[in-house]
Amino acid sequence: MASNRKPTLGGLIPPQAQRPVALAPQSEKRWVFSFRFWKQIKNFGLDQSDSKWFIALLEKLADLSKLKQEHFLKDGVDRDNWRFHKIHWQQKNIPVQRKDLDWIPGTYLDNETEYELFQFQITQSLGRVIGFFDENQEFNIVLLDPLHNMQPSKSFDYKVHSCKPDSTHYADLLKDVEKAQKHNCFLPECPAYIELCRLPRTDHAHMISIMRLPEETYIQMRDCIDRHNSTIEDILEYGMMLMDHTSKKDSPHLD
Repeated sequence: MASNRKPTLGGLIPPQAQRPVALAPQSEKRWVFSFRFWKQIKNFGLDQSDSKWFIALLEKLADLSKLKQEHFLKDGVDRDNWRFHKIHWQQKNIPVQRKDLDWIPGTYLDNETEYELFQFQITQSLGRVIGFFDENQEFNIVLLDPLHNMQPSKSFDYKVHSCKPDSTHYADLLKDVEKAQKHNCFLPECPAYIELCRLPRTDHAHMISIMRLPEETYIQMRDCIDRHNSTIEDILEYGMMLMDHTSKKDSPHLD
């Protein structure tokens, strides 16, 4: 029976007694990635990364996903081509230390021997991906480093290039709304200001019902919607009204 071991640059090492325990590597296992521990922090943000950078990142992850993990880790040529190596925490001007990655569970963060952090390149000019192998041999991406800040280069005088966390369109919208709500309108009855202060509204919530329809019924429903320029809600409402009318018509009347 194969013993529990995990991949490292030097080959395979036995795990420590701590849990979780790394599974025995499988020669056919390919790279698998997880973003559960990914985070943006100062100097490792995406505020200066455009769409082409993200395309390059996804393409590289796709390429690496096709490779067999154990062969890659044993092959020096592959590792060199991908600039794959463990993080050198003593690098001059490195802007972060392992202990600073405090959102990673202590099971991993406090066990540096078993769960070393590594990096590999997106391209030579587009930065690096930083993460570690967990007990299931999944590579957990911890930081994205588009500006090469994790290992400052002597060629650029060990300079750290400034970047910061970026946000989503939705998060930006919420910030804009919050900022607008702090302003007072000159007109106390201004309808725009009144509506703005009511945000977020709760009257946009809808009850949801999932129905399994026979194919013939579904086709008839779609045809009815197209012919009458109506909606599913219209059909349901009309059907319920018709059922109520029919029920009242058929009910016995007392003299």
